[in-house]
Order: sequence, then C-alpha cells, then structure tokens
Amino acid sequence: MTEFQELFNMPNTLGAVDGTHISIAKPSINHPTAPGNLFYNRKGFYSINCQIVCSAKGKIIGLNPNFPGSTHDAAIWRASTINHFLKSYFLSGERNQWLLGDKGYPLQPWLMTPLMAPTTEAERAYNNYALNDDNHYDVEIQDVNIVVEEENQDFLIEARQIREELIQTHFNY
Repeated sequence: MTEFQELFNMPNTLGAVDGTHISIAKPSINHPTAPGNLFYNRKGFYSINCQIVCSAKGKIIGLNPNFPGSTHDAAIWRASTINHFLKSYFLSGERNQWLLGDKGYPLQPWLMTPLMAPTTEAERAYNNYALNDDNHYDVEIQDVNIVVEEENQDFLIEARQIREELIQTHFNY
C-alpha cells in the first residue's frame, strides 16, 4: 500500500488487477469438458485469460490462470479467490483497502474502477493517476456492470461513497 501511496497518491491500495491473454495452440474442438471454442478469445486467437494482480511497481502478487480465453475479466473476478477474500474482509469491518481495476471490472467497495464520465479535475485526476483513462464503455461491459449493480446494490452504494471520498480527499486539487 505504501508504494501506491508514494507513486500514485492512491491510499489503501493493495494492488491492481487485470486479465491478460496467454496464447495457446488450437485445442481440440471435441474435448468433452473443455471444447476448443471456449479458448477462442475476442481478439481472434486461442488463449487462456490469466488474471494478474500486481504491486505498484509491477511485481506479480497474485495469479489465476484457470480460465479459457473467451471468459470476460469480470467473470473471472467474480469467481476469484482474491475477490471472495476481499469481500469477506470488507464484511468483517475492514473498510480501508482495495484493488484497482480497469473499466472491465465492476465497482465494489474492495475494487475501485474508473469513473465513466469524470466531470471535475479531481475525478479526472483519480482516473489518470492509477487507472486506465479510456472511458469508452462498450455495451458488453455495461451489461455486466448492470447485472452486478442489480445484485449488489448495498455494496455498490458503499463503493461509490468510498470512491467519492477517495477522490475528494486525495485528488481535489
């Protein structure tokens, strides 16, 4: 957390999470439990979608290589051990640590994501410092976020409050 504070002015940040596609040879289409088409990703090649959590200096501190390339980052996140761990930590009363995720991830109190349409300097600074400033949400990501929002209204409200407090406290120039 100290590294994120010193390098990006992002307090209480444990790491950053994202998926990356690791190219693989074309698997058998007829496999009984993992047919090859599951590994064909949106980028047009066969892969494993590997979730990686990194420190502020880019050191890998978490890795989940267990999903085929067609799996969306948000789906991997929902199933991930780190998500469940941070959620349980949050529910036990620990409300001052989170990961950073890009626009492909749902906003949660333990996962800070970019603002869709930043309007103030503080909001733009929040997006620019440690998050991807590409705020073009496609329909697929919006659909995923809508589902998550409907299922987790209480968490979403709290996450928005935490994000707003973070922006006001640390990025309000």
